[in-house]
Amino acid sequence: MAKCKLRDLPQKRVDRKCQQIESMVTAVLKVAEDGQTIVEFCAGGGHVGLLLAYFLPKCKIVLIENKESSIFRARNRANL
Repeated sequence: MAKCKLRDLPQKRVDRKCQQIESMVTAVLKVAEDGQTIVEFCAGGGHVGLLLAYFLPKCKIVLIENKESSIFRARNRANL
């Protein structure tokens, strides 16, 4: 697993969060098929959804989040 860095968090929590993201993305990649629409509810800053969009360019990835600040963060990460 690649070393992740998240600002202002203890390294133990960063490691755990990176393992969670890797686990979720790996699970979706195993079952996803071209042309599918994949919806991530409570997407936060887009960590999972943006990785899925990168790895699954033939799928439509929809991120749903109710916090405006998280939506802006995800949008900035996606460079939209």
